[in-house]
Amino acid sequence: MKNLSIVVVSYNTKDYLEKCLRSALGQIDFKKDEIIVVDNKSQDGSPEMVRQKFPEVKLYVSKINKGFSYACNTGFKDTQSELVLFVNGDIIFPDGSIQKMVEKIGLDSRIGILSPVLISPDGQISQMTWGWDISLMGEMRQKFFSPRNVENWKFIRSIVSGIQQDEKNVPIVAGACMLIRRELLDKINGFDENFELYFEDADICLRCRKAGYLVRFTPFINVLHALGESGKPTPKKISLIYRQSQIYFYRKHHTSIKLFILKAYLFLKFLIKRNVWMDKSYRKWIINILRERKRILLSEPL
Repeated sequence: MKNLSIVVVSYNTKDYLEKCLRSALGQIDFKKDEIIVVDNKSQDGSPEMVRQKFPEVKLYVSKINKGFSYACNTGFKDTQSELVLFVNGDIIFPDGSIQKMVEKIGLDSRIGILSPVLISPDGQISQMTWGWDISLMGEMRQKFFSPRNVENWKFIRSIVSGIQQDEKNVPIVAGACMLIRRELLDKINGFDENFELYFEDADICLRCRKAGYLVRFTPFINVLHALGESGKPTPKKISLIYRQSQIYFYRKHHTSIKLFILKAYLFLKFLIKRNVWMDKSYRKWIINILRERKRILLSEPL
């Protein structure tokens, strides 16, 4: 059995994917480690680049983009390692960071998921690496500490720096870079593929804790995350996928009352944003919106 498998999920990030793989290659031993790239039907030549420049890397190219969770499981199911490191294609590993993560998780068998701190390529904090449980109150905190706010507001950035000074057990960590024990993945059957994008990290962290393991955040190991560089669907489809994943998470992990409150809030927000109350033909308009929503999901590629 190999010690470490690095599963890189790629979608239209050819330039960053090359940097990611080069940064990882110098830190692993292929006699006991491996790298697997799962490409979600990129259109920028990413698979060709991997074949040409990194023949030692295993490559899977999906015919259909079924989302992040499906790609993670595709890579995971082909591994036989004790540890699996799941990363986005826009992650870059500083020297020694991979070995430090492996050593850190090896110090405590209770740790199921380990996350380093995510910083921007220029060395600045650009996002919260860990977060709170997904709830109506928790999501308000998450929104306050959103990457946009962290980037634009110095005082929020300073708060994040203070919060992330200490190593600790946390509710959830960002899915951009997660080191997970194989025994945990086997026990919880990997990622939930109903999460096409978003909330899959919160879900697997919650199931990790329910299985009796810890989710550990360590600020003493950092990796570079080119936030926003991952290839993404169109803004309209992103919004729809986010809401679908959000509602599915609440349906899976919360009571029906909390799910109802969330749906009521989202519907009210939708009406206010669109000023439906002032529109006499709002019923017809809503039907058209729903038809457009279906068209976006079915016709626009991820």
